[in-house]
Amino acid sequence: MADSNLFELWQFDKVREINSAVSVVRRRSSGKLMLHRVSAPESYGVMKAVSKLYHPNLMRVYDTVLTGKTCVSLCEYIEGETLEQAVSSRGVYTEDSARKIMIQVCAGLTELHRHGIIHRDINPSNVMVRPDGTVKIIDYNITRITKPDAKKDTTIYGTVGYTPPEQFGFAQTDARSDVYSCGVLLNYLLTGYLPHEVLYQGELGEIIRQCIEIDSEKRYESAQMLSEVLQGRRFSRELKFRPLPGFRSGKTWHKVLAVLGFIVYFSNLAIYLVQLSQVLRGKRTDFDLHVYMLTQLTFFSAFPYILFGDVFYISRRICPKNHERGRVITYVLGGLCFLIGYLIIAFSVLS
Repeated sequence: MADSNLFELWQFDKVREINSAVSVVRRRSSGKLMLHRVSAPESYGVMKAVSKLYHPNLMRVYDTVLTGKTCVSLCEYIEGETLEQAVSSRGVYTEDSARKIMIQVCAGLTELHRHGIIHRDINPSNVMVRPDGTVKIIDYNITRITKPDAKKDTTIYGTVGYTPPEQFGFAQTDARSDVYSCGVLLNYLLTGYLPHEVLYQGELGEIIRQCIEIDSEKRYESAQMLSEVLQGRRFSRELKFRPLPGFRSGKTWHKVLAVLGFIVYFSNLAIYLVQLSQVLRGKRTDFDLHVYMLTQLTFFSAFPYILFGDVFYISRRICPKNHERGRVITYVLGGLCFLIGYLIIAFSVLS
């Protein structure tokens, strides 16, 4: 608080000290709470650049000054909890909840990247969630501005486990470096562990694996692309279709039911093919049976697989603003198709 110009401009009083570098202060004119942050002089350029940005998923930097060997900044005070606190207190997130959080994280990163700013320290303690569900990226202490001619970062920082290999001096960090950290963070939200400890095996597992590729060229090229994949607006480069129904969650009983279901499907297909071959060879002239079986095969096998499998992210097309509701609708439709197919079987047998 040694900078007189900042004092004269903002007129604030210290409320409490969080640590040696960060204090909560109150602006005298409005009573608004803010954070007073002290950092190394090297961070001034980044803090000044961030202070020009306003995005709902980024912690605001109201003002920053360079005084002597210290960078002093006034930042947004955020009510809420970090993702680390949330997982510690309430456990891991569901896929839908984790997806929604990461989409907001990607939105904030996309804004930073658009201005050539790389965060470099996306981790559970640097992402906060407000009571209204808004996600905020905080802490720009090791954030940097990309330099077109640089071959690697001049300083090596980062949180162990969340930092990509290139951040340790092998190459210059870019948007794909933050994508790597996003993959680790998503895995943490779903499992409570780092990927090398426990790698998530559910629907989002392939997305996580692509984010944390050692070779940055194999990752999603931007936070925007990752966001589109999470929203179902773009397919993963590796994952053209979602995993088979029953094999996404990694749960044994899901797999058992899926295997039983596929046995029924293929048995039904075999029966149909036998009947069809008899019709084609003239051994049977009951063309109605052929029509029945073809209709039944469609309803009993094809439609339920498409709907339960949600191959083309149908649920997100049905309800763009409520993916969970869309998923329930596809399950209901899949069940109805299955029932119709079964009734067709019964009718063809009885007749």
